[in-house]
Amino acid sequence: MPKAPYQEFAPVVLKLMQNVLDYTDPLWGTLLEYQVAIRDYVAQIGLALYVQENDGYAYLYQPDHSDDLDKPLSLPRLTRRYRISYEATLILVLLRERLDRFEIDNPDADQLVVSIEDIWQMVETFLPERGNEMLIRRRIEAAVNKLDDDLGILKTRKDGGYIVQKVLKARLPSDKLLEIRDKLYAHRDELANRDS
Repeated sequence: MPKAPYQEFAPVVLKLMQNVLDYTDPLWGTLLEYQVAIRDYVAQIGLALYVQENDGYAYLYQPDHSDDLDKPLSLPRLTRRYRISYEATLILVLLRERLDRFEIDNPDADQLVVSIEDIWQMVETFLPERGNEMLIRRRIEAAVNKLDDDLGILKTRKDGGYIVQKVLKARLPSDKLLEIRDKLYAHRDELANRDS
């Protein structure tokens, strides 16, 4: 059989440049097999590979680089930085807390699945009591779509539910979770005081 004109792991790198790769992807085995080569390859263009084998996900990120004198090197951004809405931030924090509880309560379970109604119930207490509920629901649905399509935090199931991807733990580490959560809870309390 003729050899392909590119590295065997090229499909994995291309997939990683698009989004998170998880253990359900047919390329997961190739990623694990060529992990060192992929890490070396992407390092040549200023990227780094993060693999969490236990939770079954991997992604590329762009670390800060410096020269021998610790002077920062400036590379153009390849990986996208997303500015996300208040609603998307709120959903991220609440899903991360729910994922942590789920893993503690269900150590043998594989995936946390939520519905749009589950998400609505989680965020409801953080939203102003007065307001156009349909408009707010559309904003929540738009935030869910962004977390699904752009950020790879949610994965749509055929039944309309969403799998909460474990990559959320890496994208929102515990220290950042606490910092953002405290701000969100303070904002919720401020809204409650304003409405009473």
